[in-house]
Amino acid sequence: MHQTFYFSDGSSADGTTQISSGYAKDKHQVYCYDHTGKVKILKGADPKTFVSCNNGKFAKDSRYIYYYFHQIEKADPKTWKLLDLKEGYSCDAKHAFRFKTCLENTDIATLSIYEFTDKEGYTTKFLKDKNGLFDLDGTRITEDKLKKDYA
Repeated sequence: MHQTFYFSDGSSADGTTQISSGYAKDKHQVYCYDHTGKVKILKGADPKTFVSCNNGKFAKDSRYIYYYFHQIEKADPKTWKLLDLKEGYSCDAKHAFRFKTCLENTDIATLSIYEFTDKEGYTTKFLKDKNGLFDLDGTRITEDKLKKDYA
């Protein structure tokens, strides 16, 4: 589907292909709508292999995974998978991520999502591996501290 894509300043780039969930591309570059009314160029993105993950947040090409217009460092597009969209959890064969942040020293073989429900019934998801839990900021947290901090 080829159509004209209109940018926030009113200019257009004929031949630009709109991709679902806030992305577009032409034969030279890839664009991302940044949810503030502006379109940004995804530097380094390969328009030939670029695809949206159809969720409004993540996309990939042959070299990188993107969270909006940020490259997720260390993410391998060949093995990357989304684990939880709301919390932004994903992993590849060697690393785990929360949105665009790599969570260091993660055991991918034992990686799972741990659901904690507070006393008001609100559930928050955390990543867990054989070494323990990750807090929402990507640091390690004990289950006791999690229960205290999020109770």
